[in-house]
Amino acid sequence: MSNATIRVVPAPALPDRCRVTSAVHGDIAAFHVYGEVDHRAVAHVRTVLESAVGEPSLLLDLSGVVHIDQAGLETVIDAIERIRKGGACVAIAVTSPTVLVLLRALGLSPLVDVASTSIEALGWLATRAASPRIERRRIASAAG
Repeated sequence: MSNATIRVVPAPALPDRCRVTSAVHGDIAAFHVYGEVDHRAVAHVRTVLESAVGEPSLLLDLSGVVHIDQAGLETVIDAIERIRKGGACVAIAVTSPTVLVLLRALGLSPLVDVASTSIEALGWLATRAASPRIERRRIASAAG
């Protein structure tokens, strides 16, 4: 991970209460979400996350999220499903116990690995990139 090249990817105009930044760490696209992911912000969040379709690996860092409503949860889960269908490995970093409980209640756990920090999630993704056969086996067993 110490040899990773970081390049900032521009994001579209941001709503007042939600901000998404993105960067690329080697083959891992990282999106960091801050603020409130509610019905007013879902179009913005969806647009930004859709840019990750086709990336080999995605880190979705929700540690800056202070509030997420049902529309926000559905947007995040739908985006993760589309990104995974494109063949990507996905990991999420979540620090808020409330956000974590909500995501797990909606069935997130079988879709992705959930870490408590973005560094931990990046480590998992870097390991999977080095061991693609292990990840493919895990995905196949989860689907079957």
